[in-house]
Amino acid sequence: MSTKTFDNPRALKSVLKSLSPAVEQSHDSVLTEMRLLRPVAQTVVSARTNPFNAAEFYRTRTGLYVCDTFATHLNLRARKIVDSAPERPYVALLLKENAYDDDIRKELPENHLSTLEDIAGFIETQSRGKPGLLHNNFWMNIFYVEGKNSEVFVAGVRWDPICCRWLVDDWELNKNGRWPAGRQIICPGTIVLL
Repeated sequence: MSTKTFDNPRALKSVLKSLSPAVEQSHDSVLTEMRLLRPVAQTVVSARTNPFNAAEFYRTRTGLYVCDTFATHLNLRARKIVDSAPERPYVALLLKENAYDDDIRKELPENHLSTLEDIAGFIETQSRGKPGLLHNNFWMNIFYVEGKNSEVFVAGVRWDPICCRWLVDDWELNKNGRWPAGRQIICPGTIVLL
């Protein structure tokens, strides 16, 4: 079996369109290896059946440290309580070389923004640093999230084994410089092997 790498998401979508009508319908969230990103794992975030309040969840407490700017940039107080949320597939993509957010996002599907309730689901599933999709070795797990004034921010989540807690931080796009190779980008989607 040969593996094909695509440097252009449009080229990938064209190939997927020719493969199957069913794949064509979901092509915006299907991921494969590209120049900067290599899919390494996938999972499904469980459906939420209880209300979720982002302002309540994302506050510093035992097992979780939330950076002061997170609430402001992501406009937590203005967010409505989410009554429920469907399950959603997610993919972990390994960053193959150092890259800026703009370059990373060019290789992601249009609907690559994560929700705060889904990120909370990862943290809840991996409480106390349990193994799972998120790196739990102090390396950053990078999510892209819509924040204040519809601006996209980076939500970074990493496990601190010394303090035994998840650290949640945020950055404006490209303000952190280039993300180092080996970091993990996590976004909604599924993996296709060609």
